[in-house]
Amino acid sequence: MMKYIAHRGASKRYIENTYKAFKYAFESSFDGCECDNRITRDHAFIVYHDKDLLRLNNSKQQIKDLNLVDIQQYVYSDGQEMLTLQQLLELQSQFKKILLIEIKDELTRNEMESLNRMLQQVDLKFIKIISFHLYIINYFKQYVDVMYLNNELSKNEIMNLKKLEIYSVNLNVEFFRNSTHLKYIQSNLYVSYWTVDDVSMQQILQEEKVEFLTTNIVD
Repeated sequence: MMKYIAHRGASKRYIENTYKAFKYAFESSFDGCECDNRITRDHAFIVYHDKDLLRLNNSKQQIKDLNLVDIQQYVYSDGQEMLTLQQLLELQSQFKKILLIEIKDELTRNEMESLNRMLQQVDLKFIKIISFHLYIINYFKQYVDVMYLNNELSKNEIMNLKKLEIYSVNLNVEFFRNSTHLKYIQSNLYVSYWTVDDVSMQQILQEEKVEFLTTNIVD
C-alpha cells in the first residue's frame, strides 16, 4: 500500500522543516515525514532546505560558512529555533514513523561516517536516506534503507543503479508518464514520487505500484 509522506513536515500549516511542522505531521494520519539537511562549517547537520538563510531567515549567509552555534542564533518568524537532525531524530523516535532524510550537500567520507554513527542510535527500520548524490546513496546502502532522488531515469541510469544494487528511487511527479513508470517497474525498481500536491494525480498513483508519495497536502 502506498505510504503518504509529509513534505518538510506539515509545511502548509507551519514553517517548513521546523519542530512544529514535523510534530503536527507525525501526530496526523501521515505515514511519515521528509526532511532536508544541510551541513555547517563545523560538520553539524541542520534541517534546512536552502543553501542560504535568505528566504526563511532574512540573511544572505550560507549555511556551509556558519558554525552550529552561529546558526542557532537565527530564529524563524514564528519564534521557532532552527532544528538539528539530532533533535528531529529524537522527535521521530517518539512516534516511530518513517523519516526520509534528504542529504542536500555533497559530503566527505568523514561526514558520512559521522552521520552514520548518529543514525545507528535510532531504530533504522523507520529511516531512509535519500539524495540526488548517487555516491552518498551508494555509501549508506550498506547501513540503512536508501532511495536515489532524480527527476526521471534514463536507460543507462537504470542499468547503473542495478549494477550498484540500488533498487529504490524517488522521482519528480512532473515527469510521470504511464509508459516510463511501467519501464521502472519492469526493471524491478521500487518507485516513489515527489512532490504530489494534485489530488487527481494522487488518485492515479494509488492505482500504480508506488512505494511513497510525498506531498504538501495536510488536511
